Amino acid sequence: MKKIVLLLFFCNPFINSNGQQNDSQAAVYNVVIGSVIGGIGSIINKKKDENALERFAKGSVQGALGGYVVFESKRILRSYSKTNSVGYIWPSKILNSAGNSMIQNAAANRNFWEKWSINIGFNHIEYDYKKEKKISYRIMPIALIGTVDGFINGNIDINRTLTHGQFIFKSKSNINNNYKASTLINAVSYSPMQENELNNILTHEIIHVYQYEGTFIFKSLLNKKEIYWSETSKLYRKYEGIFYFDYNYLVHASTVGVQNLFGIPLHNQIQEREASYYEFKN
Repeated sequence: MKKIVLLLFFCNPFINSNGQQNDSQAAVYNVVIGSVIGGIGSIINKKKDENALERFAKGSVQGALGGYVVFESKRILRSYSKTNSVGYIWPSKILNSAGNSMIQNAAANRNFWEKWSINIGFNHIEYDYKKEKKISYRIMPIALIGTVDGFINGNIDINRTLTHGQFIFKSKSNINNNYKASTLINAVSYSPMQENELNNILTHEIIHVYQYEGTFIFKSLLNKKEIYWSETSKLYRKYEGIFYFDYNYLVHASTVGVQNLFGIPLHNQIQEREASYYEFKN
């Protein structure tokens, strides 16, 4: 547990920084996070007879590769921001899911190809090579809350929901003149007054969705515990057969909460700086 706490401390990007100034820095940012989590996670989840140094080395390399794939998914999304061509969005989303899956496999001490997952709103779809029933579907309860909030306070934009692979809502009100859009866990709500620059706005918000998706790698740190709970608790087995508990949202929320405690303005917080970096700049 101490290892997990330390990892959360060092990988939670709440320290004020200069942000990402170029693609090299952006790539390193994603690669380092993937490598650190993959390496330490593989030690946490290693078997008793496995060598810790070997597991760390393998997990670090695998996590670094996953981190680079995540970076490329964000760079592809920037092309959407630049061209307004929705043809970039699904490839970006699929690549982002693949990169996160590779890091999750590394942190869970699995081979990089063993388990793949993709999230569409509150829907978690998983493909596990090692299970007899390879494809599974579960509901993410916290993401479901964000989606319900979107339906309550806005109207679903069907066309953009389908083309973007995220639940996207048009807000029922403009709230205030500064409001452009917001991310509801992993759904997006935008102001109806922002149609003219919506490609840039949605790029920004989808990067926030990717940031949330990225915190699923922290769930893999408890992979050994979750296997134990599944083997020893009938109630837990029934629960996990329906739900994929996205408690990783606490990690995601902490990146904002801790920065607020340090007095870092929202526009200068690292998650905002990263999202702004991938917007197209004229």
